[in-house]
Amino acid sequence: VTLQPPQRAARRAGVAQGQGQGGGDDELAVSSVGHDPFPRSQSTRIARFHDTATVMHSKAKPKKVALDSTNGETYVYLCKQEKNGDLRKDARLMEFNAVVNRFLQRDVGGRQRSLRLRTYSVVCLNEESGLLEWVPDTAPMRGLIAEAYAVFPALDFPRFSTATVRDAFCNLQTEGGRQADMGAKFRETVFDQFTPCFHRWFLSAFKEPTAWFEARSRYARSCAVWSAVGHTVGLGDRHLENILVDTKAGELVHVDFDCLFDKGVTLARPEVVPFRLTSHMVDGMGVAGYEGIYRRCMEVTFSVLREHQGTLLSVLEPFLQDPTVGWDRQGRSEQSALDHGGRHGVDPKRVLSTVRGRLRGVYNLRDSHAWTRNSGKPKPPSGLSDSTLEFSVQGQVQRLIEEATSDENLCLMYVGWMPWL
Repeated sequence: VTLQPPQRAARRAGVAQGQGQGGGDDELAVSSVGHDPFPRSQSTRIARFHDTATVMHSKAKPKKVALDSTNGETYVYLCKQEKNGDLRKDARLMEFNAVVNRFLQRDVGGRQRSLRLRTYSVVCLNEESGLLEWVPDTAPMRGLIAEAYAVFPALDFPRFSTATVRDAFCNLQTEGGRQADMGAKFRETVFDQFTPCFHRWFLSAFKEPTAWFEARSRYARSCAVWSAVGHTVGLGDRHLENILVDTKAGELVHVDFDCLFDKGVTLARPEVVPFRLTSHMVDGMGVAGYEGIYRRCMEVTFSVLREHQGTLLSVLEPFLQDPTVGWDRQGRSEQSALDHGGRHGVDPKRVLSTVRGRLRGVYNLRDSHAWTRNSGKPKPPSGLSDSTLEFSVQGQVQRLIEEATSDENLCLMYVGWMPWL
């Protein structure tokens, strides 16, 4: 942008408007008069912060803050500090999810079913602290299951995490034995105390039949998409506080993405299921369970992921190669693995190899790169042996559902994960 004499600027402006087409002079002058690259009238700015903040009850004690903007709207954020994690992982995974959403919208089947991953904004202040967009009208799934039990007529059930339930489950794991026997004992002593009833919450929250059906369908679709994408990127730590439900629409919202790329298998109690698909989650899908909307939407999602696997891997590679992401930040639950010779960080090539195999249809959870970081513990037995065979989309979905719902795998999970819900 240059300032020019008025006559010369007018002559060149005339050329730009077509007055000098025959002269061969195709230069164009750009006037800088009145140019404002960041107009205040069109941008939204912070007007003020609210005087009070809410301290949440979770372990990290994050603060819920609200602010008023110049456009008259009120925005709510969660100010959180990750002592043992890195919020930049959350920010990068939100970017990856946004790419997946674009591919799902381009696909005919995904667009017809409105498949998507519910995302939210993450602003990292440093490697420990950041601001997370507060998703309105959401509640943890654990609380909604409790409400389902209380719906009239109320069902009798023990508290989700009483000493009796915890002791029975921990004793089951301590005694050990054949995995088939452990799975049968888990169903008899722990699982049968909690009758699956999550469908009752949908009946209570959505009185109108059409709204109830749409909410239940939206729940099953979102559950399928999160299961497919979560398994692909090795997302773990899916306990009931990290899975939120939109109480107005029935859609799932996952939070806390520190446990990525099979990091869950390095925990003191390794996670041996590909994703969470417990009895209450299946019960919320209706009488067909996972044999209806869930299965078909999961097949559509995996088809889209396979079609665009090159692009998705290229998005993940700089994420893994980024030296600023705190892969070395370990939580207390992982310290035991490090004490037994486990390694910090991840090997990007091996991680991409694991993800690439899943995009081709290989079930490789027990052959994951992450097991080498947990050298102090043997691999748990599996009811179905791993194979390098590349499944079709339908075969891959069937295998994942079998692994996620197997009592033999659920009885090996951490007690705080509550596999009986």
